[in-house]
Amino acid sequence: MAPPKKAPVEHKDRFGQVISVGNKVVLAKSNSLRVCSIDRITTKMVHAVPVNGGYPGSGFLVYPNDVVLVEGPDVLHYMLLGKKG
Repeated sequence: MAPPKKAPVEHKDRFGQVISVGNKVVLAKSNSLRVCSIDRITTKMVHAVPVNGGYPGSGFLVYPNDVVLVEGPDVLHYMLLGKKG
């Protein structure tokens, strides 16, 4: 007999917005802010990968309450140019 399937995990960011795979978030790491993309979701944490730079397999395992979901043209501009302004 197969084990019962677990219910999908739903995490929320600091402002209560639902986080899903592929969302862009901002998190604090090593005394700086990082713009990251959600790579995978575990039962307690989310795995975030920096949008600019990093090597394959790099990323941060952080609690969902430590990230803020961001959207809009500013995030796209940062992803394309790699800088602010």
